[in-house]
Amino acid sequence: MFDNYFVSKKASYKPSGSGSPKKSSINPDDELTDEENKISKNSISDQTKENLFKFFSNLADNLDLTRTQIPVQLLSKKSLLESYADLMSHVDQLIKITDEKNSEDRFIGVILWVLASLLSIKSEFDHKKPFNPVLGEVFNCSWKAGDDPNSKHIVSYTAEKVSHHPLVCAVYLECIEKNLKINANIMTKPIYSGTSVKIEIFGEMILRLDDKNEEYNITFPKVYARSVVTDPWIELGDSCSISCAQTGLKANIEFEVKSFYGDTINQVFAELKNKNEEVFCKMKGEWDAKLEFIFVKNEMDRIIKSYDLRDISRQKKRVRPIDIQEEYESRKLWKDVEEALKNEDYQQAYNLKNIIEKQQRLTDKLRKEKNLTYLSKNFYKTKINNDKLASSLSSKTSNNSEYFKLGYRWMHKNWSC
Repeated sequence: MFDNYFVSKKASYKPSGSGSPKKSSINPDDELTDEENKISKNSISDQTKENLFKFFSNLADNLDLTRTQIPVQLLSKKSLLESYADLMSHVDQLIKITDEKNSEDRFIGVILWVLASLLSIKSEFDHKKPFNPVLGEVFNCSWKAGDDPNSKHIVSYTAEKVSHHPLVCAVYLECIEKNLKINANIMTKPIYSGTSVKIEIFGEMILRLDDKNEEYNITFPKVYARSVVTDPWIELGDSCSISCAQTGLKANIEFEVKSFYGDTINQVFAELKNKNEEVFCKMKGEWDAKLEFIFVKNEMDRIIKSYDLRDISRQKKRVRPIDIQEEYESRKLWKDVEEALKNEDYQQAYNLKNIIEKQQRLTDKLRKEKNLTYLSKNFYKTKINNDKLASSLSSKTSNNSEYFKLGYRWMHKNWSC
């Protein structure tokens, strides 16, 4: 299935550095919403909860779930690559950032988009695990501003599994009309402990506004699925950072987990600093509800701006129908497995999933025997040579050094255009 991805280790990709973006082969006019594609959402049944209880009751504490086979009954009907798209679907808020007149307002706009995306983890949580993408698997989609079919403001999305050991997914978003680009490398590590699953998210996201000559470096917090064997719920912990080298603005956003005796949940705090390390704004509130940004210039000059993250709308992603997708695209690749799960034919789902994964193992074995390496169709591999940047990012999020130990990142081929 993926034999055509064998390439010599000598193969390389050199970004152009200038010129027009590479034209996508994906025509947005071919893409349809999930309703138009007749894609149904996963439901949370009593049987699902019973399956969760059976599975987690037999696990050892502090178990790395990446090394554990998940029963097919607990699989979601979509790939992890598509799940990332669902988390980044607040595109009206995203492109609105480019319209802000000053750097502080743009910085707050980035914070709001990041927190709205993290809130989607809670709303998308369906007690099930997405398919692990295979090496070379790709998911493409787009959104139109305001969900207007005639909108000229289109945000395109491409995600690809670019590395199997370690498992790295590369993500790229672009709005050509707004000169906005996002490149992300994401690694996840779920650990089961007690009655919770802790998901550590390693990696980085870079949001670039070409018209403003600004790049925002973003890291990720930890995600906790609590009470997984009874009544699961989601909370965020630790911290994430957002910084812009060009303006000097930065924030370390702290997520407070629920204490054993306390009742308050989902609290979030941050101090927003300028290039002189001075706090120009304090943020507080709930990462799944209301936030306050408090600007204090002196005792007599105090401005409070309030936002409700629940009011930041998500736009409907648009995906080409399966019959015109290529073989390595997520929905086409997992189509038969998804259909078997939909029909609750779990033995068939297991068999079909096993065929896909066996093919990946065979391909990986052949690649090693022939001393070949995988070359991504959409991303190029480049060394992280900015030690200051790597140190800054890894210090803001616990254990993000795991990502920087790789010594390289994957950038989309349109990034340098």
